[in-house]
Amino acid sequence: MQQSDRTRQFLQDESGAVTVDWIVLTSVIVGLGVAVASMMGGGTKSLTSRINEQMSNAGNAAPIDAGATTQVGF
Repeated sequence: MQQSDRTRQFLQDESGAVTVDWIVLTSVIVGLGVAVASMMGGGTKSLTSRINEQMSNAGNAAPIDAGATTQVGF
């Protein structure tokens, strides 16, 4: 086999092109995932702090007297 035949065969071989396509596709998906996670991060941090504040305030509430009875409509 001559050098020109090997060169022509190498240039016509497309087996590596599929790998390049998958690498590009995977990097786009990972990039979108990172973008979505960073966009949601601020909202979840805010929600977490509000829940934490509400739970802290609930712990400071007056305790419920289990022995007390209440009548509703009787």
